[in-house]
Parts: sequence; C-alpha cells; structure tokens
Amino acid sequence: MLAGSGGRRFAAIVGELDIPGPFDLGLFLAKLVLRRQRMIFLHPFNSGPGIPCGMWIGTAEADHIFHEKGTTPWHKTHIITHEIAHMLLGHRGGTQASRDLARLLAPDADPALVTLVLGRSAYTTVEEQEAETLASLILEQGSAAPGPAPVVGADTAAVPWRCARRIPVRHTGFGMRAVISAAVAELFLILAWSAAIVVAASGRPVPQPVIAGVALAQGTVIIQFIAGATVAAWFPALEFISGQGRMWGAYWRLHPLWAILSRAAPDVQLPPQPGTQFNARYRLHRRVIEIRDAELALRPYWNREIAGQAADAARSARLPPARRDAVVEAAVIVTALDARLRGAPARHDDTLAGPAGPVPQNDLGAEAARLILVSDAIRSSPIVRSFGIRPGHV
Repeated sequence: MLAGSGGRRFAAIVGELDIPGPFDLGLFLAKLVLRRQRMIFLHPFNSGPGIPCGMWIGTAEADHIFHEKGTTPWHKTHIITHEIAHMLLGHRGGTQASRDLARLLAPDADPALVTLVLGRSAYTTVEEQEAETLASLILEQGSAAPGPAPVVGADTAAVPWRCARRIPVRHTGFGMRAVISAAVAELFLILAWSAAIVVAASGRPVPQPVIAGVALAQGTVIIQFIAGATVAAWFPALEFISGQGRMWGAYWRLHPLWAILSRAAPDVQLPPQPGTQFNARYRLHRRVIEIRDAELALRPYWNREIAGQAADAARSARLPPARRDAVVEAAVIVTALDARLRGAPARHDDTLAGPAGPVPQNDLGAEAARLILVSDAIRSSPIVRSFGIRPGHV
C-alpha cells in the first residue's frame, strides 16, 4: 500500500470497499450503487485525438460513465474504475472543454442538471493522478483475491484422493494427496522389508543394492509425508514467492514494448507512487495500462494495410494463432509510432478500432500474457523488421 497521508487515505477507501475477487466489474458496480444510492450507467464510445478515453458525467439523479469501446476488456475495466475513483475521492471539477464534450456525448442531458464532468486523459493534475492511483489499487487488490470456492459434492468424502482434489485451498489439497500417496508407498515398503526379512531368515543373503534402494525409498517417503503434513506452514510462502517472480518476470518482459510506446505518449505514465516500488502486481498492472493507453494515443496512425500485410506474412510463416495476432499488433504499433514521430498526418482507421486478434480475457494475467507476445514480436520478429523499421530505433 502507499506510504504517507495520501496512502492512508487510499488504504481507507479501499478497505471500506467490498471488492469482489477475482474482480467482477458488474458486481462491483452493483455494490457501489447500493452503497451510494445512485444509479451508474455505462456508455461505450470511440474516442479520438484530444478526447478523453473515459468521462464521468454526474447529474442530479445518476452518474454516467463514458468509456472507450475499442480496447481490451481489462483496459475498459480500468477506465471505468478510474471514473469511479473520482466519485469515491469526492472530486469536483471539469474544464469548459470537458463540458462541451459532455454536451456532445450526452446531448439529451439538461446542462442545468449536469453537476460534474471529469474526464480521464493525461495525469498532469493532482485529481487525475489520485484517481488513476486509486483505480490501480482497487484492481490490484481485486486481481490478487482468490476466486469463489468450488461446490463439493457429498460423495467426494468417500474417497480421500478425490476429496483432496476438490479442496478449495490448493495447498491443502496438495498436502493431503502427498500424505495419502506417502501412506500407500509406505505399505509397499513394509511389504518389501517383510520380504527381505523372510529371505534373510531362510539363510539366503539379501543383495545390498536391494537394501539400499528400499532404504532410499523409505527416506523419500518420510520426507514426502512430513512435507505434506506441514504444507500449510511453507506452501503459501513458496507460492507467494513464485507468484512474485512470475509477475516481475512479466513486468520486465513488457519493458521493450512499454519503452517504445512511452516515446509516443509520455503523458500516460503515472508518476511513481511512494510505497509501490516492491508491489509486483501493482507495477505490472500499471505497465499494462500505460501500454494500452499509449496504443490509444497511436490509434489515429494505425494502418489497415499494414495489418493485412503482417497477417499474410504470419500465415505464410505458419505461426500459431496467438503469435500471429501478436505479430500483427506489433507491426501496427511500430509503423504507427514511426508515422507519428515523422510527423505524418493522422489517418484514423475505424476498421482497426481495437487490438488485432481474439480479445483477451478480462483479467491482468491474460492481458499481460498477450502483451508479452507483442513485446517479443517487436523485439525479435523478422516479420516486424520486414516493414523497414528497426523497433529499437523508432
């Protein structure tokens, strides 16, 4: 959590919220409506140059959140949560330009009834930085929470192994299976020792390799039994360390993509917040969101022809579907970035209203996995390089 008075304020707000885990936007909004006793309506739209990708319009009776339509589900969720963060923080503001935009987005709303207009754009104001930080903390907590426990049938108690497989807490199930399998193995080892005793009693020597093998197996089974019986003490820490390692690995694998996109849209970077430097999930979430925000900034330069050429080249190279889609997205990004840096005129292509290929699932892991493929393609794909642009120098 964040340090300082601002961090304590954010912690207090997050602590009061009933954040579903894993994060479910619909359920979160329903709980928020009950808490605030005000309806919240979502309105998707396609933003453009100079237009915020999200906007909160508050009227006397309800709150209306306009959010970018042409992006991934996790990015949409973050944009909407950013506007909710404005509500939770009690922000009051809005420029004349944002009020003019509100009239375009909601022409039927009576201007006299519109009390609040706040849009998500660059993080150049304190209010925008606060809303972006709080939204990131809400989603960081929601994505870290475990999912609901599965329903366990009454018949599963009949067989310990099946019962262990259905235990909601994963490490408990693992420990039970380890103990059960160790107990079964111990029975066979008892039989093996019994056979060795019978052979020795008959006056025949028992081969030393056999004795050594049975003794080694005995030690292994004892270690397995102890590990399974004490799993609750060590497995959560091991799982946490492993999860942190995976998230930091994903964070750094996204660096090439984030670095080149930062040149196109430096305003999408949220200034480092105290107390988050070692929070891997928060840092990974911020990197994913900043990449998607920068892609929106480049969208006026996306080129449908480039996408088609990259898709044809990827199919000719017999790339699997996931890598093929990543190559297409990478080619569109680097050519759009090159066009923007060269000062080429914007040419918004409505046929490329979102990232290429199937839409990732609405969670941080799926979003990061997709972008890692794009980052790898930018760094090393010969197809991306075939467009005459060196990604490291765009």
